[in-house]
Amino acid sequence: MSVKQLNENLKSGCFSSLYYIYGEEEYLKNYYIGELRKKVVADLPEFNICDFDAKSFSFLDFSNTVNSYPVMSERKLVIVNDLENSLVKKELTEFLKDIPSYCTVVFFDGPLKQTASSNPLLKAVTSAGGVCCEVKKPDVASLTNWVARHFKSANKTISVNDIHYLIDIADDDMLSLLNEISKLCNYVSGDTVTKSDIDSVVTKSIETNRYAIAEAFCARNFDKLFSIVDNLYKQNIDDIIIANLFFRAFGDMYKAKLALASKKRSGDFASDFKLNPYAASKIMANAQKLDIKMLENAVTLSLQLDIDLKSTPYNKKELIIAYVANIAKSGAENG
Repeated sequence: MSVKQLNENLKSGCFSSLYYIYGEEEYLKNYYIGELRKKVVADLPEFNICDFDAKSFSFLDFSNTVNSYPVMSERKLVIVNDLENSLVKKELTEFLKDIPSYCTVVFFDGPLKQTASSNPLLKAVTSAGGVCCEVKKPDVASLTNWVARHFKSANKTISVNDIHYLIDIADDDMLSLLNEISKLCNYVSGDTVTKSDIDSVVTKSIETNRYAIAEAFCARNFDKLFSIVDNLYKQNIDDIIIANLFFRAFGDMYKAKLALASKKRSGDFASDFKLNPYAASKIMANAQKLDIKMLENAVTLSLQLDIDLKSTPYNKKELIIAYVANIAKSGAENG
């Protein structure tokens, strides 16, 4: 979908009458909305930028607002946030095909709740000739450059490897990363940010443990597996979440093994399963070291653990410890 066209419109100042901006990356979506607010309306934005909330959306109010002329300005901007699919009716679909030339309408949404082919708002905007922009998480190269620019603007330097490490252990959405970058820049008194600084300051994502499990298993570091479980319990992480981390760790590697057998690259793997590109490359590297049948067994044991945990109110930690011991034994036997 045409994020490229939106970027070109922002540069040229020539705007479409209709946009649908949606996707999972909140930072970039907010950036695009902010740029549209600044550039579509040059004069009296308090009168010429109108926001509609889905909870109070009225087609009559919306259509009247769109059709009314700008106040002492060439253009007006109408933004509709999180419109429910049930509100996308025929009258709205037809109205979008005839938006006045002085108005730009933007629908702002999260990830699609349905497939693209069955999403009513996407279909309505497309049939009206609007610009549909799916804002995805950037690839690892783009994200690395973005992180480096933010450190540079704060007069800090950081190596590419340490940027990758930061991306790997932190929540990988850009808003969370921006917060961690700000924390690091305030923490580090000198010019250079190091891995040690990252370990001292950055809040590690629970998801980091999912990748740490895979790394420890592939390195046959079974003491590390037990240490990961112990640390999760110290953080009061629920038993089911701990079990799910193991299931996803081995499930990731099993899917990666199948992807490798199909001659797919890490970029394809990341796209297919909506993974952090940097993490996807590491998962595929780990999967290469393991036998497919061992991974099948690990996934089966993980599923059984989930069933066992949900069927008993007692000794859940003991079940998880026994499971890790079983996994470690399997890994040692196939090492």
